[in-house]
This record gives sequence, C-alpha cells and structure tokens, in this order.
Amino acid sequence: MRGSSPAWMRSSFMYFIVISGSTDYSLCPFMTSTWNELPGGAAEGGCPALPSQSGFLPAIYCDFDGTITVEDAVDQLLAEHASPEWRAIEQLWDDGLIGSRECLERQIACVGHFTPSAMTAFVNGLHIDPSFGRFARHVQLRRIPFSIVSDGFDLIIRSVLEKHEIRGIPVFSNHLAFSQNRLIATFPSSHPDCRSQAGLCKCRVLSRTVADTRTLYIGDGRSDLCACRNADTVLAKGHLIECCRREGIPFVPFEDFDDVMDYVLAQEMAHASREPIAV
Repeated sequence: MRGSSPAWMRSSFMYFIVISGSTDYSLCPFMTSTWNELPGGAAEGGCPALPSQSGFLPAIYCDFDGTITVEDAVDQLLAEHASPEWRAIEQLWDDGLIGSRECLERQIACVGHFTPSAMTAFVNGLHIDPSFGRFARHVQLRRIPFSIVSDGFDLIIRSVLEKHEIRGIPVFSNHLAFSQNRLIATFPSSHPDCRSQAGLCKCRVLSRTVADTRTLYIGDGRSDLCACRNADTVLAKGHLIECCRREGIPFVPFEDFDDVMDYVLAQEMAHASREPIAV
C-alpha cells in the first residue's frame, strides 16, 4: 500500500512485490536506475527478477485486466458497484476527450459505500486465465524477468494474485485504498508528459529497462498501446490487435497463456540453438 503502509508485503504465507511506494532498488538488475531518480518523480519502484538462468534474457512486461484476468477487473467493479454515470465517463475516454487517469479517478468516485469484505467478495468472483499460473511458475523457475504493468489498481491485482497463490511478481500500477468505507484512487506513478495521460505511464516503465535487454510486452487493449510502441516484441489479443494493425506495430497474436508459454519456450530453444524465430 502507498503512504504509511510498506510497499514490500511479506509474511510466512505470502511473498509478492507491489510497486506502490519507496523501495530499495539495489537488487533490480534490469532496471537502469531507481524510480526516485526519474524526472518528476514519485517513487514507482519495484525489484524485477534476477537474470535468467536459461540464457534467454528478455524483460517480460504484462498487462493485467483482460490479459491475466478473464474479465476487465476495473470495468467489472464499476458495472457491479458504481452509479450509471461511470459509463458516460467511459465514453469520454473512448472518444479521446479525457485521459485514462482522469477517467479512472472520476469513475472510482462513482462507487458508493464499499467495504473490505465487499472487495473480498468481488475478487472471489473474478477469474484468471487458467494457464497463467503455469506460465508464472515457468518464468520464475527460469529466472526470466517478469513484471505486471497495469493502469488498473494494486489492491485488486494483489488480491487476485494472492487468491491464486501466485507470488513474487513485481506489479507496477495505480493505487486503490479504503477511506471510511469508500474507495480512493491515487496515481503516484503518473507523469505529465505521458502521451496517453495515463495513471501509470507504461512506456516509462519499459524505458527504464537496461540497455541491450530485449523487451516483450503482453496485452489486450488500447491502454497497452503506449508500451507496445516501446517494446521489441508484442504479444497481442483482443482490441490490441486492431490497435497494432492501425499503427503498423508488428505483433504475435495469442489467445491465452498456453500460447505465450509456447512462444517463450520456442524463443528459449532458438537461443540455445542460435537459430532466430521468425515473427
């Protein structure tokens, strides 16, 4: 949690990394500097995985809503718990009249009385790609750097991952907290120069990857376009395919994390044999 709560969340039952406040970056080998050193700089943090044991060393970044989850978690939250005004705000974003930060801030304000127990019930109704857990275990065992990069909210992401006992994944996202049984959205990682006017500027996250480290981005929608412009390889599904085609961004289509797993394994095999895989 941001603010007074620690960014590193640890217990005997739980270990995952949430990028939501000041952290120690000395163990982050594929990031070029601490997020505190970035211009404008709220601490955005995070400690990605150690260098790959496999010799295949991309930095893999992945969207959350609609990519790891079956549903778009934020849209689902709003559909179930917000006043109807949220849809008009969504239309303003669809029409390009407001950025996603303003959109999300105004939409979360449409959610009325909401308790931690209501959040637990909501998270229990969300589903993830059935093959994501297997993929997450693979990249961790192979020590392939893997991070979740989301313009959604840490509270939801963290709860979903813990529900499925998926731990140890750095998460870059916006912040969501409770205040007197209301949800409060904050955006400590936003940047005024973000082309998408996003809560979290995904392209800035990717830009801090160490030079000569290739980047692979996985996503499903318009909010991923900023990152796709800066990634070496894009795996796309859903509306992101149309966005990439419109902008002429090369991509590899996928349907689920079984497809992503197949792609990563093929790349590892190609690296071992020094034979490039055509995209």
